[in-house]
Amino acid sequence: MLKYPKLAKLAGIEGTVFLKLLIDEKGNVAKAKVEKGVKDMLDESALKAAKEAKFSPAILKDKPVKVWVVLPIAFKLDVDK
Repeated sequence: MLKYPKLAKLAGIEGTVFLKLLIDEKGNVAKAKVEKGVKDMLDESALKAAKEAKFSPAILKDKPVKVWVVLPIAFKLDVDK
């Protein structure tokens, strides 16, 4: 589950973290790295959430295969609250 770090909220830090993920044949994240980050605390939160996520594996010729994907994760503050 993605968590917005409290310190980032208090500091008003927003942005989109782009992660590069290797999804294995079972839909698990085999490798994850920050492709384009915002701030360390947001980058780490995005990485943690991605590593815990479960994806549908890519299918090639009716067989599941490993695939690299870029996943954008947006951190946006709700200014109305």
